[in-house]
Amino acid sequence: MKPEANLEAMSKKELTEKLRALLEKERELHDRSTERERLVDELRVHQIELERQNRQLREAQAELERSHARYTDLYDFAPIAYFTFDTKGVIKEVNLAGAALLGRDRKRVVGHPFDGLAQMKEPSLFWRHLDRCVAEQGATDELEFTSKRGRVETQAISVPVLDPNGDIAAFRTAFIDVTERNEALRERERALQSERVVRRQLEDLDRASGALAEALASSQSPTPAVLQVIVKEARELVDAEYAALGVSRGPDKPFDPFVYAGVPEGLMDRLGRAPHPVGAFGLAAHERRPVRLRDVCESPAFGGFPAGHPTMTTFLGIPLTLGDHVFGSLYVANKRGFKEFTDDDQRALERFALRASIACEIARLQGVTQEAVRSRDLALAIVSHDLRNPISSIALACTAMIHGAPAQERRRDRRRVEQIQRAAEHMHRLIEDLFTATMIESGKLPIRPEVTSVANLVEEAEQVVGSLTESKALRLELHVEPALPPVRCDHDRILQALSNLVGNAVKFSRAGQAIRLDARQKHGEVVVSVVDEGPGIAPDQLPHIFERYFKGDHDGKGGAGLGLYIAQGIVAAHGGHIWAESRLGAGSTFSFTLPAVEQR
Repeated sequence: MKPEANLEAMSKKELTEKLRALLEKERELHDRSTERERLVDELRVHQIELERQNRQLREAQAELERSHARYTDLYDFAPIAYFTFDTKGVIKEVNLAGAALLGRDRKRVVGHPFDGLAQMKEPSLFWRHLDRCVAEQGATDELEFTSKRGRVETQAISVPVLDPNGDIAAFRTAFIDVTERNEALRERERALQSERVVRRQLEDLDRASGALAEALASSQSPTPAVLQVIVKEARELVDAEYAALGVSRGPDKPFDPFVYAGVPEGLMDRLGRAPHPVGAFGLAAHERRPVRLRDVCESPAFGGFPAGHPTMTTFLGIPLTLGDHVFGSLYVANKRGFKEFTDDDQRALERFALRASIACEIARLQGVTQEAVRSRDLALAIVSHDLRNPISSIALACTAMIHGAPAQERRRDRRRVEQIQRAAEHMHRLIEDLFTATMIESGKLPIRPEVTSVANLVEEAEQVVGSLTESKALRLELHVEPALPPVRCDHDRILQALSNLVGNAVKFSRAGQAIRLDARQKHGEVVVSVVDEGPGIAPDQLPHIFERYFKGDHDGKGGAGLGLYIAQGIVAAHGGHIWAESRLGAGSTFSFTLPAVEQR
């Protein structure tokens, strides 16, 4: 039967079901086609993904190979020495720096124990380092060893290498060469230590120089005191057991003087004499250079110690010089602590010897000066004593001749006798001024202070110099501030100083001019001034006018040059201050101060 016939014979319901079945089958066929297309699409996408992953894998492989090549280059040519050890310390891998650290070719290093190629200073430290790496999963230590390259100090940094089971199979170690760094640190520490030593020695040198200056200033016999200070300070400066100083008088004569420190008391008395500047003890002066010996007894120049002399080993001698002249030796022996004298010790003692030489010369000159002063004072005392009596006799004879002779003879001879009398008085004043200046210079000017009225002092000064001002037709004016407090002073000495200042003003004033005496209070002191209208003082002379024997040059006038020096000494002895102000052609002002007595 034809399908159409079949369809026509079917009822509506059958047709509907048949149509539904056909539609369902068509849908099923369509779904199968869609699924196939989806699967094809998914396979295509998966294929693309696989191709992309393959490409990435190839790129990663290539990058891995490049990275491995770079790692190999970095490892081989790294500046730090890298090693891989097995658990027995055998070298499994090493880079070029590591082979160079051992001073060997890399092929001759791999497979050999590290401690067999590197002579360890302490072999146990290497194994202790690896044990600590196991215990702490890493370790850092400093190891020192000697290879064909020489002595090497390294910082070893190790980490463990684990196998698949988690057990330690090897160690990777980096050796950083710290030889130069450590040497620089040690050099820095030596420099710091040397700096500390030099600083301490400079401080000791300053202290020793201060002791020398004190000895020069305080001793009446400077040379022995200074020499004793020199040996004492030299001994302490370089921490020596013994020190001595000798002034040479020639190789055939003993040191004279010869001083020492550290040896038993009375040793020189027992030995009987000072040593001669020969042998090791004269070497520094003879060769004009420092001599430093590890053991003086081993020196070819050493001639032996006399019986009873203490044993000496380490020795340092320095010549004492002034310009090109060597006048002695300073030496120290037996560095404490059984040590040798160092370069720092030698430099310190050389510096001190320069100052000691100058101090010796100053002490010698002071001694010569003191002896000259004593001789001068003795001569002055003898001369003044011998002159005073005849001068007094001349003055008395002149007085007798003036008052005892008949009137006619007095009129005839009076002028000549008065000239003789004035000359005798002038000589007497010169002698007194010399005595006063000598006492001022020696610091022995006697001062007997008492409470004194300044107004009375000024009035007495007017009376003392009144005849001088009248003889030159000068006006003497007084200006005393009212209610001036009294001062504590030696009345006669201050009157002498004031008279010297007024006499100086009279000397350089012309007839008709005025000289003014002022007294005023200022800042708890009384200021006394002498003002004149004379020619003034040149600026180049003003700083010197209070110097001993300085003379001005105005019109050829000037005495012995002691008046202002004596006034300054008297004022200074009272704790006051004296000064001068002047302008050429406008006169001069001399002022001095005296401490005022507090009014209660």
